[in-house]
Amino acid sequence: ARGPAMVTLPPRSGSSLRAGSWQMAASGWQRSFASVLVAASLCLPPTQQAWADGVSFATVDGRSATVEQVLQAKGGPKELSEDDIRGVQQAFLAFDAKQLKTAKALFSKGIEKWVELQRPRDEIVALIMARGNVLVDLKQFDAALTDYDSAIALMEPDGMITETGLARYKEFPNAFVQRGLAWEGKAKWDLAVEDYSKAIDMWGGGRGDGINPYVLTFRGNALTQLGEYGRAVKDYEAASDRFLSMRDKQNAAEARANLALALYEVGQTEEAVKIMKSLVRKAGMADERSVDLHVALASHYFQEGDRSSADQEFNLACYASKTGCSKFYDMDWVQRIRRWPPSLVAPLKGYLGRS
Repeated sequence: ARGPAMVTLPPRSGSSLRAGSWQMAASGWQRSFASVLVAASLCLPPTQQAWADGVSFATVDGRSATVEQVLQAKGGPKELSEDDIRGVQQAFLAFDAKQLKTAKALFSKGIEKWVELQRPRDEIVALIMARGNVLVDLKQFDAALTDYDSAIALMEPDGMITETGLARYKEFPNAFVQRGLAWEGKAKWDLAVEDYSKAIDMWGGGRGDGINPYVLTFRGNALTQLGEYGRAVKDYEAASDRFLSMRDKQNAAEARANLALALYEVGQTEEAVKIMKSLVRKAGMADERSVDLHVALASHYFQEGDRSSADQEFNLACYASKTGCSKFYDMDWVQRIRRWPPSLVAPLKGYLGRS
């Protein structure tokens, strides 16, 4: 028997792939994934194997359920009431409307009811993953990680084909991506890279066809935080190529902008500047990204002793855009939020007379 019909919500648009903005990049991914996950009802096969002893997840009022309890449920699923179904539908609607506290409460209530009625594992996984996404948006990263751990444990008995290491169904690697984004929220970059790499391996490994370019970008961003710009370069290049193969020029340009910054840090200055110049000349770039690259070029020219060109680029950033350049006077934002590489931060400080 299939699960209840759920409200399918459209994926959010306008997500950014710029390094330092994982929350924006994750937004569309999370909401699209959550909606599609339930609408498709996962189709996970039943299993009686207890895979993760002691792994538990919260329900309501301080109560919890265990992964083992779900995996070893006997007697078959009981019917849901219309109120049960309506409650979960309202949870997704609240999530889409960014009514996050309401969505969290409704998902928690739904999870408890689904476990109590011994509903199919696929439905329970879907609800736990959806609540995890809500928790990430609430910046309650520890609670989100608990939900993702539980969802992964519930899928682990059969989520991967042992002989090949490939995913048996797409929701299993997707859960690792979601957990990687939560690790980023805690600045645990090494663990984020590990989870992104697990998902990529389950898609077939490497950086070619079959690999989600968003996840290559996520991993590239996390790698830069570990100072591994050389590896990030390869991810950004591959992400750009994959987006272009999908005829997604905007996200390809975003990936190339990240590539330019990483190339600059590894000393490939000429190629980095060439990419920056090419991107700012093209139409269709997000305004904030154009500002970012104009300021990066200003920083570069100042470092080269070309104050006139530096002023020209900085003025374009400040006065020829809707976004403006005010944020770039805040070095903490440039380094910690925007995550510029050190090789561009230092000359920008000099240009703006900041210590």
